Amino acid sequence: MATAINQPDSLWDISLLYCVRNLQTFCVQELAVTNNDQTVYNWKLREGLTLPLEVCESLLTAFLANHYREPDEPDYYDYKLNSFLHIFQDTLRTRLKRVNLSRMQVVDTALEWILSHKLTELDISDNSALRNLSMHCINTYGDNLTKLNIGNTTVIFNDLDPVQLDENDSSAIKPPCHCLPIPKTSSIQDYLLSRDKCADHKHESQRDPLFMREYVFDLPNLRWLSIHDLSHNAYDMILTLLKPLTKLTYLDLSGCGVDAELLMGVQSYAHIRSLTLYDVQISNLEDTLIAIGKLKTLRHLDISQGKEQHVLYDEPEQRLRYIVNALPNLVSLDISGTNLAGMEPNDYLTKTLKFEEERQQYPHCPIYGLEGRSFEFLGLLYCTTEPCNRENIPAKKVTGDKTEEQVLVSIQANIEKTELLIRSLNHLFRIFRYSICKSPAVALKGILTAMKKHVFDRSVQISGSASLFYIVKGKERSMLNVATRRDIITTILAGMESHMDEATMMRNGCLTLCHFKIPQDVIYEYPRVIKVLLNMISPPDQEEFVQRIGIHLLNSLACQVDGKEKQLVGDYGAIETMLETVRNRLRQNICDEVMEIAWSTMWNVTDETAINCERFIADKGLDLFLQCLETFPEKPELLRNMMGLMGNVAEVPYLRKYLITPQYISVFSELLMSKSDGIEVSYNAAGVLSHIASDGPKVWTISSPTRKEVLQNLSTAIEKWDLDTKRNINYRSFAPILRLLPIHETPEVQHWAIWALCNLTRVYPNKYCQLLVNENGIELIEQVALDQRPYPRIRELSSMVLECCRNWKIGGARDDNDIRDDNDPSNMEG
Repeated sequence: MATAINQPDSLWDISLLYCVRNLQTFCVQELAVTNNDQTVYNWKLREGLTLPLEVCESLLTAFLANHYREPDEPDYYDYKLNSFLHIFQDTLRTRLKRVNLSRMQVVDTALEWILSHKLTELDISDNSALRNLSMHCINTYGDNLTKLNIGNTTVIFNDLDPVQLDENDSSAIKPPCHCLPIPKTSSIQDYLLSRDKCADHKHESQRDPLFMREYVFDLPNLRWLSIHDLSHNAYDMILTLLKPLTKLTYLDLSGCGVDAELLMGVQSYAHIRSLTLYDVQISNLEDTLIAIGKLKTLRHLDISQGKEQHVLYDEPEQRLRYIVNALPNLVSLDISGTNLAGMEPNDYLTKTLKFEEERQQYPHCPIYGLEGRSFEFLGLLYCTTEPCNRENIPAKKVTGDKTEEQVLVSIQANIEKTELLIRSLNHLFRIFRYSICKSPAVALKGILTAMKKHVFDRSVQISGSASLFYIVKGKERSMLNVATRRDIITTILAGMESHMDEATMMRNGCLTLCHFKIPQDVIYEYPRVIKVLLNMISPPDQEEFVQRIGIHLLNSLACQVDGKEKQLVGDYGAIETMLETVRNRLRQNICDEVMEIAWSTMWNVTDETAINCERFIADKGLDLFLQCLETFPEKPELLRNMMGLMGNVAEVPYLRKYLITPQYISVFSELLMSKSDGIEVSYNAAGVLSHIASDGPKVWTISSPTRKEVLQNLSTAIEKWDLDTKRNINYRSFAPILRLLPIHETPEVQHWAIWALCNLTRVYPNKYCQLLVNENGIELIEQVALDQRPYPRIRELSSMVLECCRNWKIGGARDDNDIRDDNDPSNMEG
């Protein structure tokens, strides 16, 4: 993979992204009422604004590319999407020609808004929200359509009333059409009125002639059509559908029922160039192959199969020879999943020809029936006898599993064919796992395309994400530019959102995300990542590894961000989720890494974020603190994380009252002398007591332990700490400590604060001297050093801090060799 150049996004792309994420910049909302009397707000252009075609199509593409649905949204309706599409209802001030709504839950009304632009291309595949009214919309506005991809959105053909055609009518299609011909009226509302009128006459011998039109789609300029997975008893409807579409050059009927009679009708298409019959159930095979052979203009033929069991033809070599000889213009052929490639020619000829001179008349070709032909493409994936392993295959591109090149071609060629695509992705995963991929850029592009196309197929997502893991953990990671990294992350998140109940997908996704820079690489999707991780962690029966790595990631995301993002993590329920995780562990009497990191996450999320501290107290977090302390008294990591969190709570003035109880003050006083985890537990206990004591004697409403006793123990504990102790803490701000320096009425409080600053600036001068300068702490320390009220040790420590900062400023300070990596999930904040 060549090193990718990090180029900034163009101003055009930046502007588009900003607009679709902030629709109010060019739109306003208007109130609307749906047919079921629900109130909704739709977007519309601001008055006086008109957008040209290029801007409209770019805005729509950008919105769809950056649009994702919340995991708890209903499957049947996408409010945000359909509300946005309302912008294009105004055809005087917006313009569209080519629209791809694949995999989007667009409703009939919104589709009418889009179609009213008289599109030339439309893709509505993989859409479960559309209904049969969409067919009416397509007919009403489809005169200019040249390309239509319905895919498996065959729900639009449902609920069509059967029409009994007169058997004596020579214009009637035989066999009879079992679908309701759609009338051309001006709107959905008009159509519904007409349909209701028709229903009133359904028992009469004569119907409104409007409903006797013999077509499904009346699209006079259509050249490209794709319909998948129509019921196998729908031959009549397919016949009716195809008959008027005589200008077709491309036809894809994958998964539909096909027979010779249907293909005989296709023979009238003078311009048909491409026919895809992937995974079709062919009735009357002999006649069907003969019908295919009469499509002389075909250049591409796909009769591949994706079923687990190969589709076996009688006399496969002869059938392949017939197809190839009958189609002289054929340059692309896919017979994957079948036995049509037959045996090796030498084996076949030895079996069928008696004399050596007869065998010598056939030129050397590894596949019988392809002699003398040269193909641009040949699909041989998952064929019997593994013809992709043969030498001298007469094609420039071949699908198969013998070489990396064949596998990559297979992914590209089968992007629409889920079963064969999954096989190809599995082959690619084995290459990454057991070998070296020579074309990782091509592989990455194919994986991302597949995962985006089949976001709801868990096999595609699991296989694709497994290969992505190897790409981002290998040497290729350093060659991924910003845009590519974002593409990978967004694709992984979409897969995780769609398969929250699949532990393997969650594991693959988290392991892949772990190899990015956290939070820098994911900050653009920060809310989305947080929600995915919390939803993944929440289930009490979640796989232990998945829960552990999810909490690690969440902790890393909370550790390295500022107050706004920390509050957002709390807004999404992180505190409640972590507390419930702790409760589950307590019920099982287990203190493991999950419990420890859960406390660590809460420590980080509550750092200088009062609202999250409130949430901790509101959900009975203080009770859990005591329970964990009592149940697991000898767990230093757990104790350190819990005390760090207590320190954050103590920093919030209006929450300190919850800590001033005999029970809590006694616990903190005892922990002053703790040697657990070096000085960390003792240090955090001292911090909690210092903040409580900073409010003065009036708030000390308990009689035991006394304030004087606690302050004496606090001063004694501080002097037992080594000033050169290396710390397991990461301060992003000194504000809570600096607020304690002016508390002259309680010098013990100043003592703790100035000791903390002295320790940090001595051990990590490059980081913390700069932080102290940035937060104007030097002036405060100078005041303490010159003031006679603090006792001598406080003034001494103040002078030491000032000296460290002077040395750092002139470059004489030692390097911070011991500062830990900010991306280490265990790196905690104070």
